[in-house]
Amino acid sequence: MARSKRALFSIGFVPSVFYGQLPMLVRDLRQMDNVELSLAELTTVQQVQALKAGRIDMGFGRLRIDDPDVEQEILFDEPLIAALSSGHPLEGTTPTCEELARYPLILFPAKPRPSLADMVLGIFRRQGLKVEVVQEANEVQTALSLVASGIGITLVPEQVKRVQRDGITYVALADKTITSPVICSRRRGEKSSPLMLEANTILNVLVENRRTGRYP
Repeated sequence: MARSKRALFSIGFVPSVFYGQLPMLVRDLRQMDNVELSLAELTTVQQVQALKAGRIDMGFGRLRIDDPDVEQEILFDEPLIAALSSGHPLEGTTPTCEELARYPLILFPAKPRPSLADMVLGIFRRQGLKVEVVQEANEVQTALSLVASGIGITLVPEQVKRVQRDGITYVALADKTITSPVICSRRRGEKSSPLMLEANTILNVLVENRRTGRYP
């Protein structure tokens, strides 16, 4: 009976955004007595479809998608960093893309596409660099396990360095303009419910903390 009085609020997300601010949004919403929170791991493309079908209320991803029924807000641009196996020749350096391209590359997610994997390939392609994709993984955790095994290197959003794993080291890139956007998607033109207004207020505070360096 208590649950039936709660308003359902559904959030879709890609795994790589769940290492930074998003868990704090979830935590704050869960503390509200009148909210029944639902989480769904979805690619950005799937989030757009779910928004249009009414299955989620808000989505967090990394791809810009042009759809007349969905509005996207870039919350901030997040640096990409390289994940290397411990003892890797590039450990302790600030590598260029040319240096990274000399080593086998692990991509994620393998599917569905387009995804962060295509964004990473585009970074090397725009610089005229060829890379050897040695393995594709569906999950960032799987990709990191492959890196720790010495199979190759991978590029991950900066938030992922919060994952401290044996056999993994993270290094910043020489080119600081190599970033990935964190994008919030909502239904376009929909009147915001009180719950959506509350979620947006919490989100704005978290994003401002990120932009001003108060990154928890």
